[in-house]
Amino acid sequence: MSQETNQFMYDNWLSGMELAHGKPWWSNIATDNPANHYEGAIPVEAVEKLFGFDVNLSRVFVMNSKGEIIEATEFVACVPDNKDAVFGIHSKSFSVKGHQFREWLVNGPAKVINGTVGISNAGLLKDGAQAWVNISTPQEWETPQGVDFRPNLLWTTAFDGSIASTVKELTCFQSAITLARPRFAPRVFPTK
Repeated sequence: MSQETNQFMYDNWLSGMELAHGKPWWSNIATDNPANHYEGAIPVEAVEKLFGFDVNLSRVFVMNSKGEIIEATEFVACVPDNKDAVFGIHSKSFSVKGHQFREWLVNGPAKVINGTVGISNAGLLKDGAQAWVNISTPQEWETPQGVDFRPNLLWTTAFDGSIASTVKELTCFQSAITLARPRFAPRVFPTK
């Protein structure tokens, strides 16, 4: 489940490969944005449009005990250029270079996409402070032991400090296994 409102999900989540995978759990035919649903892989251009904003670093000011406004020079704020919001406040060593959503979540997966693998879902969380892109195959594979699985690579990043820019290797049944037996947790490839 999600902490996002239904309207936020309908507007800011993309669902692909629906012919092979079916409709997503959050889908509501009455209120969905049909432009956010794709029978095949999600086009890279749709993901670029979803992540069509940049996050800039801004100075941070606070009120001291005397009621004076002073600059907190050891900190920076992550501020999107498309709305009045602060995604997070971090130490001044924090950098957005190489981790803008379009850079990390479009250019990274685009290097892997081919005729067999495509974008199966993408979206924003926490009012746009977090984002992900998932690539997978439309079909499931069967192991010699008869277990069906679908390989996935999940790219994530955030400007609120909650998620490092990461690529995770997942399978379609990975969540249940991870919750039940943490030793089967997905391999994580942190990059930041």
